[in-house]
Amino acid sequence: MAYGMIRCYFGVRDHWRKDYWAIYQNGLRTAPPEALDTRYTPLTLPQIIIIPSYKEDVETLRQTLAILGSHPLAPYSYKVVLAMEEREAGAAFKGKKLAEEFSAQFLQIIVTLHPPNILGEVPGKGSNVRWAARWAIEQHSMELESQGCSPGMCDGILTAMDADTAFAADYFLDAAVRYLLAPPATRRQMMFVPPILFDRNQGEVPAVTRVTDIMWSTAGISGIYPSSTIKIPTSAYSMSLTLATHVGFWDAGPSAIGEDMHMFCKALFDTKGHLHVETIYSPASQCNVVGSVDASKDGRFAAFWSCCHARWAQAVRHMWGSLDTGYVFYRLLTGDFGVSDERVFANRLQRLEMRQAITKVNGYTNQIAATAAKNRPPTRFMCSDSDASSAATSDEEESMGFSGKVTRFGTREASEYSFTSNEDDEYQMEELPSLGRSSSEKSIPGSHKKVKIFPFLILVTRVYEAHLMLAHLVILINVLAIWPTISAFLHKQLALQTNAWGRSPLPVDGGQLGWATLALPWVHDDEIITVVTSICNKFGIFGAVASLITFVMHDLYHREAGKRWLTATRQPINGPIALPITPSPDQLELGTFETSGTPAPFNQFDLGMRPAPSSSRKLPWCLLDYLAVPGGLAFGVAPLVYAQVCHIWTDKLAYKVSAKPQATR
Repeated sequence: MAYGMIRCYFGVRDHWRKDYWAIYQNGLRTAPPEALDTRYTPLTLPQIIIIPSYKEDVETLRQTLAILGSHPLAPYSYKVVLAMEEREAGAAFKGKKLAEEFSAQFLQIIVTLHPPNILGEVPGKGSNVRWAARWAIEQHSMELESQGCSPGMCDGILTAMDADTAFAADYFLDAAVRYLLAPPATRRQMMFVPPILFDRNQGEVPAVTRVTDIMWSTAGISGIYPSSTIKIPTSAYSMSLTLATHVGFWDAGPSAIGEDMHMFCKALFDTKGHLHVETIYSPASQCNVVGSVDASKDGRFAAFWSCCHARWAQAVRHMWGSLDTGYVFYRLLTGDFGVSDERVFANRLQRLEMRQAITKVNGYTNQIAATAAKNRPPTRFMCSDSDASSAATSDEEESMGFSGKVTRFGTREASEYSFTSNEDDEYQMEELPSLGRSSSEKSIPGSHKKVKIFPFLILVTRVYEAHLMLAHLVILINVLAIWPTISAFLHKQLALQTNAWGRSPLPVDGGQLGWATLALPWVHDDEIITVVTSICNKFGIFGAVASLITFVMHDLYHREAGKRWLTATRQPINGPIALPITPSPDQLELGTFETSGTPAPFNQFDLGMRPAPSSSRKLPWCLLDYLAVPGGLAFGVAPLVYAQVCHIWTDKLAYKVSAKPQATR
């Protein structure tokens, strides 16, 4: 963990200072020719950003959208998806109002309503993101078709985040540059993972909550250093559109409640170990959970207890994800590597149904606002001479400001598509260009490659660390602590007794018995246990020092993440933007294309709006928080044991959304 935090500190310190436009231009010289076969640049590469919401405070969503809308790339490439739950009263109205308010700040903003009671799904982030991703990607594909572009291999990045997560602009810029400079074979299996940081409201929660969240975040950060084989995301992450489509999007069953780790494991298995994960050291800012407002009015003890109860509920939900241990071992033991033909066909059927759902609601009537193309800065990228905004289909619709009422397509409505007509299925999928046999599912890298064994060996160790090791560690520490006392007590008790076989009494002083004395090995001081205990104690000292280094580096990382907002420049560019033309492979090979010295068409050092509130950790006084580490361990071990005991009879968890602090504007 200490090594991962050290790498994170230096990574964050250097990340926001990098000139990503220069990196992109220089990378064009050395990139493989096939990497240049794209119509996009970092400014125009589609970025679909899914914000799942269920009973989230409207101010929290408003701030998240405002932060994203302040990014330089937002008007040119951000397609924001407000993923609402239909079971939330007023969700449609809330989504509509927010979309209308922020429509001018993004390339596109849509609202999806996840229908309840879909067979096989459980309520949660995974099922909501699954519905929103399916809708957004299919709509994106249909828009490309309407512009005369081939949707076969959709370039673009899909980001899943929490409603209160705040990204800086350099995260999306870095992801776009890395994506565009990678060969197509790598792009189609790419994921991007940021570190997380609880830096918003630490002063509002007790020390035990702060330390628990710090331990949670450092555990995730420790495994995503650049050379790590397995980089499991925590809460917020991105992937290529092709990868999301290939794996059939998110699972939505009860075993996938930990959607971040589950999606990573699923993608790793479905690519046969060829998953390519990039670490982006631009922290994803998050909030600590808080107790109820009413409890805070009843005194400090009530507020403390309420915060602890809220953190317990969140910890149980986190540890419920230990079901992924069974998922990993099941796929390993059954040899389930890659995507089976049955799953490929099922994925196509689901895409076809979603396409028909979008068409059924009159094209894009589920799409909210996103009609402010007249106010957007122009770009030179176009697939055709049609309007850059695909939200509006006429001047009349543009003048409306809102393309229709919020609608949804759920399982309770009669679908025009039947899963029982196989011949019709085949015909319709062949007729649709993006769903036919030449679609991305057939050509995804890894589908024809051998299984890479080593990543799965590392995955097993990471799953053990996440879901078992902490409980084993606590048990071992307690056994080693109490064993000498128990051993001495048992020895004295047995020494006072006469041997059952009539031998002489056991010496109280622990002396050696005669050769004929029958004595069980554990009656005497066991030299093996003594040696092992001594070794473990030495390792314990090493572990304590490593933990101290981890905590200190976390606080330095926290400080560095805050400094970047104060140091980075913010100089919005006014007027139209003209993009440099991407060079052809022949130009690069002949050296006739000059990439150096071309200014960036946007302010790449603008991180956007800083989230509020924000909190800092002042060394060395903040180290006093770590006196609450035992409480942090309790919030790790107790929910883990509780969840795994519950798994004996159920895999379903009913939980409430964790309370978050009130956002400020």
